[in-house]
Amino acid sequence: VRSRRQRQMCIRDRIDALDNGPLAGNTIVVLWSDHGYHLGHKQHWEKRVLWEQATRVPLVIADRRIDTAGQRCDRPVSLLDVYPTLADLCDLNSPKHVEGQSLKPLLVNPLAPSERAVVTTQAKGNHAVRSKNWRYIRYGDGSEELYDHRNDPQEFHNLADKPGNSDVIKQLAVHLPATDAPMDPVQKSKAEETEAIQRVVVSLAGDRRLDVFGVDAERRLKLETQTSLDGGPGASLFDQTGRHLYLSLIHI
Repeated sequence: VRSRRQRQMCIRDRIDALDNGPLAGNTIVVLWSDHGYHLGHKQHWEKRVLWEQATRVPLVIADRRIDTAGQRCDRPVSLLDVYPTLADLCDLNSPKHVEGQSLKPLLVNPLAPSERAVVTTQAKGNHAVRSKNWRYIRYGDGSEELYDHRNDPQEFHNLADKPGNSDVIKQLAVHLPATDAPMDPVQKSKAEETEAIQRVVVSLAGDRRLDVFGVDAERRLKLETQTSLDGGPGASLFDQTGRHLYLSLIHI
């Protein structure tokens, strides 16, 4: 496992090799990563949510022909934009079925005005819409969340039910998908096979133990395994009282 510094040096070595090679003036560099992670923020652990911290990714696009290098753009964009952006920069046409928009206008002028909002989906029926100032989430059960990033960048205050925000919600809701894409048949079959298999994972601080319980057909818990967490809590999250703070239902 490489350290952060080792990864940075590895990337730097590749950029240096490109700069010193024959293709330096004919190469577009796009750098992005996996999306974010929660380690207790909003009392959540892991990725699979629609909040800002878990859905953002770093995105860097470098083209020597564009002279705005090193500038930052704070407009919301999507990873669906990578394909049409590269096609545009290479003077190619994107197929009609390709979603997303070319980011070339923002590369040329990172401060260009934009009223665009982008969508993130997490499982069927759950969608988030992110504009420059707002994040609106609607879940499959109809519940909603609304966050004002100008005043609440950590998304601690849900404003969906506050008076006066109905117009904002209406403006953002028009970007929600009208339908969900059908699940891949193979994945659907696997999901149906394992739908009844659940595990409850409880992290306990007192004796540094990880307990895994099964849930039977009658919804009763049965202790399956106990794993020692010698050397510290690791990825588990504990509060100041030493009581467990993380409790999650997961499908396997």
